Amino acid sequence: FQFRIAWENDPAAIVRWVMTAYVPANQMPQFKELAVEAYDAAESFRGKVKESAELKLKWKAQDPDGDELLYRVYYRRSDEKDWVPVNAATPVTKAEFKWDTAAMSDGWVELKVEASDEGMNDRDAALTAFRTLPPVLIDNRKPQITRLEVSAEGVSGAAEDSYSAIARVEYRLNEDRWQFVGAADGVYDQRAESFRIRLRDLPP
Repeated sequence: FQFRIAWENDPAAIVRWVMTAYVPANQMPQFKELAVEAYDAAESFRGKVKESAELKLKWKAQDPDGDELLYRVYYRRSDEKDWVPVNAATPVTKAEFKWDTAAMSDGWVELKVEASDEGMNDRDAALTAFRTLPPVLIDNRKPQITRLEVSAEGVSGAAEDSYSAIARVEYRLNEDRWQFVGAADGVYDQRAESFRIRLRDLPP
């Protein structure tokens, strides 16, 4: 910036020093990356059981002015338009968030993290930035046994899940160890699978 001082009645006047104050323009926060850590369905095929309905989001963001940022997480179903806040009333300052989805119904959701410098600026001057993730599957509902029949040859049945492929079927007698049962078509790779336990496969 520049300024000019003029004294019409005293052209010999001298300015010794000048002091001024200004507020720099606020700059928008910047996201570097955003990722989600969730249960890997492939682990089911190796016998690992899903133990938690928790999704963990991690991100990297910075503010060009050095302001502390507040973060809010939102989600929406893939067929919905409006974002639903997860922690609107209690924004976090750490660049991570753990979301317990146990109360959520199964389905695909999009996730968004919003960064705001509102804590360091007037409300009218505060700025926000956001980053979204591709749809993430929430699948907390357990597979269901949809059919179970007992015959002279053994036990046959079917299992089905709403979103994920059936990975394993196991059985056990009394307190013995769990025993894997193969799929009727040879491989577990579909949301609905049939299985059979033959009597000749059972221990005496």
